[in-house]
Amino acid sequence: MRESIVPSAKVTRRSVLRAAGAGIVVAAIGGLAETAGVIDAAASQTGWRRCYLCEGLWFSGNGSNGHCPVGSGVFGTDHNHQSNPSLDYQLFGDSEGQPGQNGWFWCYACQGLWFGGNVGFGYCPDRGAAGHAAVGTGNYRLQSMPNPVGNGQNTWRFCYKCAGLWFFGDGQPASNTCPAGGAHSSSGSGDYFLNFV
Repeated sequence: MRESIVPSAKVTRRSVLRAAGAGIVVAAIGGLAETAGVIDAAASQTGWRRCYLCEGLWFSGNGSNGHCPVGSGVFGTDHNHQSNPSLDYQLFGDSEGQPGQNGWFWCYACQGLWFGGNVGFGYCPDRGAAGHAAVGTGNYRLQSMPNPVGNGQNTWRFCYKCAGLWFFGDGQPASNTCPAGGAHSSSGSGDYFLNFV
């Protein structure tokens, strides 16, 4: 039986102190110290959804709809990811032996998936230019075309502006909205493949 790792939206002082014993990464961003307890996600995890408003991938298993860049006003309270309709996507931990690229993380603030490999902390729809938060996340590995393994869907792209993963398969619909402003960019991105259940 596989055990799912569920990112928690609640970050307590106790969980941060517990993470300190496991080795934490501290990064300074604009004067704000961000404590990032990055662990290896050791088991596959379902509950990831595509938001049909912003086209981003977000985790739905925390009882929160996260924070979407689409809504009325700037960073308004009605900015929730909408996942109906969406497939149930499955992400794999870095140590599961799947092919692909690691360095993908979950952001507890917006609930989205983002790449931390070369663009810093990106741009979060909840935290703005402070970037995505890597507290309590696992290290995920994504497959890419042309030789993926398993059932899934390609045409997912990395956006270099916000560092998020977004769905390009609809031919950049009007709802393709980047939290950094304008539309997501697929410039320099691979063609990522997500498994679904």
